[in-house]
Amino acid sequence: MGVSFKQIAAAIRSLVSSGTLQELLEEILTRGKDRRSELHRFYRNCVERISVKGFRRGAEPHLQLLLPRSVQAVSKHDGALMDFLCAFLTLEQRRVEQVRDVIRGLLGDEPEPPETVDAFMETVRRLTDEVRGELDDGSDEERLRLLVAATLVIPPFDQLKHQQEDSAAAMEALELPSMAEALEVIRGIDAQDPFWAHLDTFVQQVQAIGKEKRDAGRRREEVDQALGSLAKEHGDYLSSFFGLSVSNWSSERLLPEKLDFVLEQLEPLVSDMCRYRELESQRPADVKEAKEQRRQLAELEEEISTRWTAVNECFLTDGAEPQQDEPGREVELEEADPGQMEATDGEAEALEQKEAPLDEERVAQDEGEPEGSAEQQGQLEESEKKSETETGAKPEEAPEGTFSEAETVPEKDEHLAAKIWHKDMLVDMLEVGDLAGAYWLARSREERQMETPLPSWLLAAMESVRYVLKPGFRFAKQFTYPNAYYLHETNRFAELCAVGAGLMGALLEPASNSRKWLQVELGLPNVQKIIELVKGFDKHAISLSRRDVLLRASAEQREKMIRTAAGRCKELLNANVQRRFGLPRVSIVWKQLFADGQELRQALEWAASDRRGQLQAVSRILEEWSTDKRILERIADIDLKHKPRKDRPLQTYELERLKRIVTEVVNAAQEWTVLVEHGGERRDFKQVQIQQFKNQFGGYLEPCLQELDAAQKVGGLERLAYRYIAENLNLLKEYLTSTEEPFAGRREWVFALSESLEQMLAKRLLWCPNLSLDDQGLPTADDLDQLVDCLQPRPNWDLLTRDLYDAWLKKEDYRFMDSLVEGLDEDEEVKDSLREKGAQNLQGSRDALEEMIRATAVQIESTFINVGLTEEKHSELKARVEEIDSATTANFAPTFRRLKRIQQELDEERQRRVQHQQQLWAELSPRLGEASSAEEAEQFRALVEQAMVAGDTRVADELISRARDCLEKRKPLVVSGQHEGARDYLREFSQFRQALDREKDASLSRARRAAESGTTWSGLNYGAIPRPQLEVIKDAFAAWRRLSRRERMGPSLVVLLEFLGFTVAESVGQKLRMKDERGHIHLSLKMTASDQARPFPQFGSMPPSFNIVLVWERSGADNLGTAIKEAKLGAESTIVLYFGRIQSEVSRREITRMSRRSKLSLAVLDEALFLFLTGERDARLRAFLRCAVPYGTTIPYTPEMMGDVPREIFYGREQAANMLRRREGSCLVYGGRQMGKSALLNYVQRQAHNPERRQYAWVEDIKPLGDRYSNQEPSRIWWRLWHLLSTEGLLSGQPKNDEEIVLQVGGLFRKYKELQILLLLDEADNFLNHDSKRGFKVVTALRKLMVESERRFKVVFAGLNHVQRFQSLPNQPLAHFGVPILVGPLEERDAVQLVREPIEALGFKVEDDCIYRILSFTNYHPGLIQFFCYHLLQRMYEKHEELPFPYRPIEVTKEDVEHIYLQPDVRDRIKERFEWTLALDPRYQVIIWAMIVAQLDMRDSFSQEFSVRELQALAREYWPAEFKGMGSDAFRGLLTELVGLGVLTETRNRYRLKSPNLVRLMGTESDIFNRLVEFEDRPALEELESDSYHARIDVERDLYSILTYSQARSINRRHDFRVITVSRTLGLDYAESSIRELYAAEPNTSFKRLSSSVVSADELQRALDKELDKAKKAGRDHIVFYQIITQTQNLPLEAMKAAYAHYQSALNQERRRTVSFFFVLNPPAYWGLRKEDADFMDDLDAEGRIVSINPWNDWGIGQRLDNEDKLNNAETRQAVLKAGGRWPCLLDEIMHKCASSRDVRHAVQEVSQELKGDEDLRQRFRRQLELPDEPALGAVLGFLLSEKEPVPLECINPSFGELLSQLRDEECRETVELLLRFGLADLEDDSLVLDPAVRMVLT
Repeated sequence: MGVSFKQIAAAIRSLVSSGTLQELLEEILTRGKDRRSELHRFYRNCVERISVKGFRRGAEPHLQLLLPRSVQAVSKHDGALMDFLCAFLTLEQRRVEQVRDVIRGLLGDEPEPPETVDAFMETVRRLTDEVRGELDDGSDEERLRLLVAATLVIPPFDQLKHQQEDSAAAMEALELPSMAEALEVIRGIDAQDPFWAHLDTFVQQVQAIGKEKRDAGRRREEVDQALGSLAKEHGDYLSSFFGLSVSNWSSERLLPEKLDFVLEQLEPLVSDMCRYRELESQRPADVKEAKEQRRQLAELEEEISTRWTAVNECFLTDGAEPQQDEPGREVELEEADPGQMEATDGEAEALEQKEAPLDEERVAQDEGEPEGSAEQQGQLEESEKKSETETGAKPEEAPEGTFSEAETVPEKDEHLAAKIWHKDMLVDMLEVGDLAGAYWLARSREERQMETPLPSWLLAAMESVRYVLKPGFRFAKQFTYPNAYYLHETNRFAELCAVGAGLMGALLEPASNSRKWLQVELGLPNVQKIIELVKGFDKHAISLSRRDVLLRASAEQREKMIRTAAGRCKELLNANVQRRFGLPRVSIVWKQLFADGQELRQALEWAASDRRGQLQAVSRILEEWSTDKRILERIADIDLKHKPRKDRPLQTYELERLKRIVTEVVNAAQEWTVLVEHGGERRDFKQVQIQQFKNQFGGYLEPCLQELDAAQKVGGLERLAYRYIAENLNLLKEYLTSTEEPFAGRREWVFALSESLEQMLAKRLLWCPNLSLDDQGLPTADDLDQLVDCLQPRPNWDLLTRDLYDAWLKKEDYRFMDSLVEGLDEDEEVKDSLREKGAQNLQGSRDALEEMIRATAVQIESTFINVGLTEEKHSELKARVEEIDSATTANFAPTFRRLKRIQQELDEERQRRVQHQQQLWAELSPRLGEASSAEEAEQFRALVEQAMVAGDTRVADELISRARDCLEKRKPLVVSGQHEGARDYLREFSQFRQALDREKDASLSRARRAAESGTTWSGLNYGAIPRPQLEVIKDAFAAWRRLSRRERMGPSLVVLLEFLGFTVAESVGQKLRMKDERGHIHLSLKMTASDQARPFPQFGSMPPSFNIVLVWERSGADNLGTAIKEAKLGAESTIVLYFGRIQSEVSRREITRMSRRSKLSLAVLDEALFLFLTGERDARLRAFLRCAVPYGTTIPYTPEMMGDVPREIFYGREQAANMLRRREGSCLVYGGRQMGKSALLNYVQRQAHNPERRQYAWVEDIKPLGDRYSNQEPSRIWWRLWHLLSTEGLLSGQPKNDEEIVLQVGGLFRKYKELQILLLLDEADNFLNHDSKRGFKVVTALRKLMVESERRFKVVFAGLNHVQRFQSLPNQPLAHFGVPILVGPLEERDAVQLVREPIEALGFKVEDDCIYRILSFTNYHPGLIQFFCYHLLQRMYEKHEELPFPYRPIEVTKEDVEHIYLQPDVRDRIKERFEWTLALDPRYQVIIWAMIVAQLDMRDSFSQEFSVRELQALAREYWPAEFKGMGSDAFRGLLTELVGLGVLTETRNRYRLKSPNLVRLMGTESDIFNRLVEFEDRPALEELESDSYHARIDVERDLYSILTYSQARSINRRHDFRVITVSRTLGLDYAESSIRELYAAEPNTSFKRLSSSVVSADELQRALDKELDKAKKAGRDHIVFYQIITQTQNLPLEAMKAAYAHYQSALNQERRRTVSFFFVLNPPAYWGLRKEDADFMDDLDAEGRIVSINPWNDWGIGQRLDNEDKLNNAETRQAVLKAGGRWPCLLDEIMHKCASSRDVRHAVQEVSQELKGDEDLRQRFRRQLELPDEPALGAVLGFLLSEKEPVPLECINPSFGELLSQLRDEECRETVELLLRFGLADLEDDSLVLDPAVRMVLT
């Protein structure tokens, strides 16, 4: 037995709470109020079927009144629930298919119905889990469960089994006539009918109907019981006292659709009656009670009367017949004459041929009494009149503009309605037959609350009912207007029009319940006959399909129709064989699809030639092409097979084009098959009824049409209704009699390109291109308002025009292009050309949209970084742009407007910013003369105002900030344009090449003769060159000539290279004898270049040797490119000597393109450039490089070499460098990270180092000296100095100690009076910090050496801010090292030069505004300037593959600069550098962030000034622990450091941010504030916890000791005994190396690892004796025994005890040879030893002999990050800890994954994700935890995992929880001790907390 639907319904209700149900219903009803919504039907059902107090049925109550009643209905009634589920699936239709896919994947295409409710609920739960993973959209859980359940219940699970008896037995028992009649009809269906292929569906539908009817029957029984109870208990009282009768109340008289409503109302009615009678029986005590009683009784009387009236309206009065149940009308088969039902084929045929009328009884019924007797009909009429009387709508009292129902015939033209509407546009539309236009006009008026002669729904029905005439009309089931609308409130005109629609609807779509609209008495007898005939036919519920009509034709007619169908197939065949399209891809696919022999063509050929023997074959083929989906799939398959690989697939409009043609072919062949297939079938009941109807209809039609014609002549609006009825009758006549396809009201395109009736009607609106319309072509609310003004009558609106097409094209709305093309009266070639035009325009619009999207996105980011949008605004604007998809957009105008609005908002933001800047500038501009000359001031003023006019707020900010700074500090105002005008070598060379082309004799020999004679040639004035230089030039001519002839190549090459400005440092002869291939030679030479190579380090100091390629052939660029490629140079810089002349500009450009595409750094010297260089007096290297390098891809900037910047690209710092070189100059350098300290030291070293003159300069990185991580003492500097001196041969031998080194170094200065040593110590912070704690012992010795050598020995310390702080301390040697030199941001002049010179040397031009933009982005940081400009040049090379000729510089634009800054990696690098500066000291962060937060309300400038006191108060507010006790002097020192770092600027003891642009480097406002408030509870700064550091035991492999420094210090290096507990996760594999590391400084130590077999005391003693003997022979003083124990059996407990006894015995003895013991235990071994002797282990622990290795802490992680040069800050360390990085094995994983990156956060996220989802890493980590396989441990872990943390220790005992109940107290304690010992858990306030990573892998 299966589960019933009632049980399923109850289960579904249990899935959702009442709150969720109410939310869903509110959403559905809210959307359903919109008539265009698919949910409107559900909304109307609720309005019409649910009673709301104070509102009549069908009126629309407020949603908040309707909603609770709707919730109640869905909660109680299964039918309402089913309607709700259907509506809910409509609401969720986007996700329904995804859910169905999951269901199909798990349960198959036809899942079995559940056998029990539990099975159903389990299925729902399982599917919900799967669906949640598929959707992954954060859906509400209840909503998702309901979605799954609804998808199961609404097909394919609507075939739920009902509990019923065996069907065969039930059939035998029932023997109902109605069932036998239905079965007889089914038996009469032909065997070939498609009905049998869909039998399962039919059975399911019958079951559903049966269930519905049974449910209705049960509800009727409930009604009968309730009515009986009411009548029995209160019937007499209601009648006698209230005058309200219930005698008419019975289920038989109840309107079916009111059943649930009545059930709902009866209970409160009975309750009110009981309350009334009870209240009435009470006797009031006084007048007051009597008044109150009367008031309550009056209220109840009103309530009872209201409820009785509402219920009474639900029952038919005497004589009225109940209507059919509208939602699912029961099929009634009229009881037929038994003879007719049992007629044979022959009898049926004879009956048809006689064409005799039906028997008298049936004729009488057809003529006037279609339903019931005359008496019943009279009763019905009487009830209708009574109803009119009750409602007050008397004919004579009809309101103006309406018509009385009593009027049956039209009156004269003076009729009131005609007078009102005779000039109405809607009536004009009806006059010309524009029903669709009239519909939309009526909709528009209704929206405006205006009156219309006909309601819009009726006009829609009048138009769309004609569409149903189309054979196979897809949307016939959507014709539901009669079901949805009643005529009782409409006028006579409307009733007549409804008759016209109802006649066709009842015949063509009986389920529409059109029969309701045929209840009007017309007063036209002949018309009434046809109405009654249709009503009678409608009772059979037979749809008058076109196929059935055709099958009723005679044999002769059928043969004619078959021949006509075959002829139509032949026409299509001829047309399609040679069909050509204006769309190439469509033509290709069609050619393959309809090729000779292809199945579709074959089927059409058979049909065209009337090959009836191939009927089955044709049917099989057509079955493969039977649906739109199959057609599109077949077309796509063909397209995929034959399209070129890189071509796009067919576009939608191309697919639709092919689909329509295929559909046309399939329909034509299908018509032929139907006619042939059913040519001889027998006549069944259905066809008998159709034939009878046709016969009678034909007999009644002519009198009827004559009657209607006469009625039309009377006039008035009714004439239009009569005309409409007549037109429909004529259409029906054609439908019933014509062999041609009937006219369905509109041309084919209206049907083919619509997806609903509403869309078909909406095609009428294409005539209004000014409308917006939604994507379905339906009008928006705004459109409905406009329709009144734009619609005009158009009888042939389905015939579109080219002007209309162009109008939609012009407005860039392509959504309806297919309709606009198909609706034209043009041939297919013209249509194809229009489609192609539309496709091209569409692509153009998409390209324009993509460009606008890109530009808007860039503008958003530009405004964000330059103007300063709020985070919320920034996110909002980005989201608004990102939701636009150009690929799916078809209506472009609204989208362009949306983007335009965003751009306008951005412009407004920018303008507000500019206005603020103008206010600031108005104060500063007049004062510029104080800091500059009038001319300079004007230049600067022009720059600022130009920036503000252009809206360039960033540049304006930078310039205003500069001006303000100069005025406040009285510094000269620098204008970047004031640079010396450098020669433009490229321009001069370009002009020379043009002059050379004009020279008659431009040969090399002619130039050489001019040089020898000192004359001028081609613009080169050799006479102006001094004689010595002229000789060099002559030698160069000779060398060039010899090389071009390959003579004396070695010496000649040297001469030529030295002529260029290089110095060759090695012999070239041997290298030139290398094999000469294809006319070129490649060699590598060691050379040096002079300072003239600036700014090109690639051709100066960078390369260890130069690549040189010699090429002789004159084949132009290809030869040069071939030579370079064969040299395999890659990206190395190369000098190409081409002994010929690049003849054309084309060849030179080709060289440039080749080098830039291959990213080659080339400098090509050809004959033309050589000749140009011979005209130079000197500095030829500069001229050569500046003329040759721009044709390559050289990027001078070296951002990755910041510690050693080549001299060619080193700008500024000259004053600092001079100070460091001078003996008496400063010895201290400080600055932020990567500010250029190391670059400065290396620059000074290169200048000062000259061994030939005994002048030595060295740069030493001393970061490890004094570093807690490395344990290297500062005194190691003496050994480094010894190594440097010995390398240069100044010292030799091996010193004994530091003192000896100091003495020998001092002796050198006494020995060599010219000796000078400059020792530049970089990264000196740790060194000075460590040495300061020892009284600056090493610094004092260095200073003494400086003094004794008269500063010929000079030491320079460079570091971070600590260096400056040490210098300021009193009574220490650094106080005598001079004023510290700050290395901060570059000065403006130097920064401008660093940007301008390298870029312009490459043939580009960068204007001042772009320079200041770059400087504002980089904050004048030299490293960032190099990084930024490096990427900028990359972009310029990609954009410009060649230089223009004649030459002109290529301009770097503002867009180029912003493009670079908008790159995430660039912005991240800039932000990172600035964070490094602030991260030097967390106090910097608090000060700066507090300043920003204090100015958030003044975001336009961030220029507020603060006093020291104000800033200190701000700092105290956010970090009270640090700043509360700090004095003002100390705080001022911090501010001074920030000034030096370029973050703040100071004027008259007031401080402000140096530039507002700095704020944008610090992150979002919320980020800044959140990080700032974290300091509120932070303790004051203290020294780093070096005790937590770990020694680095292997630098190459990045291995660290398992012991912390603190643990290592506690171990006695001479004599000790230790047990080390450690798991593999904590570094067990490095335990041996860690033990050996302890004795790295003890050279006389030997090590012995004991094997795992040494377990007894005797075995240990033997090993001890043996090793002591070895040590004695080897002279070793100390032996270290260690044993690593990982086994759980045969544990070395006795050996450990013996070792401990030996250790104890030797404690107080003096022995030459000492012994230490280490026993390393993993968790299982430790657990086993405790089980064997817990007391011994406890004793060791109590004496501190056990060393527990625990996970790393924050300090240790920070140490490792620093050691491996990773970003180290609190945020990073916290992220590592959170990801499990406290476990060394996981920390190793993190560091391995970020080997090439400084930022470990990406690796942290990756490891964290893997730990959650990667089973391999989880299992590996779990294994390495090495948890003992012990039940107690498993129980405790299980308990901890099941409880909410933290878990109090007192709860971990056997009495707490089932999991621990089997353990002893001792086992619980031992387990907790193990967890804590190995770091698996932590103790927090007597509570246990599992490590998060452990919890994750154990869960």
